[in-house]
Amino acid sequence: MEEEFEPVWMSSTYAVREMERYFKSLHEIPYFYKEAAINARHPDNEADSFERDFIERLNRDDSLHLLSEIRILLQG
Repeated sequence: MEEEFEPVWMSSTYAVREMERYFKSLHEIPYFYKEAAINARHPDNEADSFERDFIERLNRDDSLHLLSEIRILLQG
């Protein structure tokens, strides 16, 4: 039996993390993307305090449909 791979079997957060890794291997652009969750299954996706506050606010406020902010993360 021939092995077969179906992309739909892959976790979307895993796929996004792999695409980011591939992007960074091609470019020197300081780019960062994260899908955050509270009590995430993978530690890379665990929400920090800023992200946790936002997720909790989303869960409390049904009228919140859009929020646009820029966050500057310094390396070091």
